[in-house]
Amino acid sequence: MKKNEKNGVRKATRAAFLRMAKVAAILALVPIPVARGAVVPAITDITKSGDDVVLVWDAFGDGQYTVQHTDDLRGAWQPVPGTAWPVTASSWTHVGVLSSTAMGFYRVESGGVYTDPVGFVTVEAVRDGLTMISVLLLWDPPAAPLDNMLNGPIGDMIGENLSGGTGGMTGAAIWRWNPLVQNYNETAFLIDGWPPHDGNWYDEWAGDFSAMTFDLGEGCWVRRTHWGPDMATIIFLGWVPTAGTIPLTLGKGLTMFNWPYPTRLALNDSSLRGVGHGGASPTGADIVRKWDPVAKTYKMAFLVDLPGHAFHGKWFDPDAGNLSDIEFIPGTAMWYDRKPDDAAVWVCTRPY
Repeated sequence: MKKNEKNGVRKATRAAFLRMAKVAAILALVPIPVARGAVVPAITDITKSGDDVVLVWDAFGDGQYTVQHTDDLRGAWQPVPGTAWPVTASSWTHVGVLSSTAMGFYRVESGGVYTDPVGFVTVEAVRDGLTMISVLLLWDPPAAPLDNMLNGPIGDMIGENLSGGTGGMTGAAIWRWNPLVQNYNETAFLIDGWPPHDGNWYDEWAGDFSAMTFDLGEGCWVRRTHWGPDMATIIFLGWVPTAGTIPLTLGKGLTMFNWPYPTRLALNDSSLRGVGHGGASPTGADIVRKWDPVAKTYKMAFLVDLPGHAFHGKWFDPDAGNLSDIEFIPGTAMWYDRKPDDAAVWVCTRPY
């Protein structure tokens, strides 16, 4: 498919999206970088080439640049080894990093001033089955951080190593759960063999190209067919969320969600229990279910409400007979099953 044709499809999709008046909802739900007293220098582009990550930034500071890296945003930043820092160029390539690292983040320092961080998160999607994923990095660059559209860079990242088709049952598909109606009312499949639209995502229900977007902390299913390797790698690249808090609404029934920051977090170390509804058994308590795409089974935990009990206020795994070891992992997602009629609002605080 020619680049100008694909861009034309995306422009039409974006126009349709705006006509559907979803902009207000996105502005309400997707956090933007926090305001600061001075303009923060920016990494303007993060891309990949094979197993390499390529960074480009605006000139700033004293013109002497050091790229710092961390695998954990809560940990220490260190200059990337293997390069004689500082450099004077306003671009740099981390050679081969994607072949050995599942998650990594970068910032650029010059004259004691730092850019906001960017990074990558890797997810593996199982063949001939379902994998829960979530998008935890912002796209586009900070000047326009609302373009987390499926028919855009995010969809290209998801679909890069997936096999497409000419219909919803022949190609890789995205199933998005709508917690308001408790149903999958937005689906899309990756087009292949349908010129000139190869490589785009199509919504068979709407009869048009998908206008689906992804909010931070929102999950969806990726369904792969029997084509390709056992595990297909999805690599998300983008800008790290810098909002101090991100609220997630967990209404009655099911919501597909994830911790909205790109850090690992144990369920029992999270503040989710502070807004959950507990009980003496799963029947009356809020439940978290995490899907294992290889075993094709769920791991379940419910919030215990038994004052005086050792597990009171904790998430308990009734199958294991012990505290849950469920963990929020960047790029994945899980179910929240809310029992009361009123919604819980989980205000997540940035951990870095």
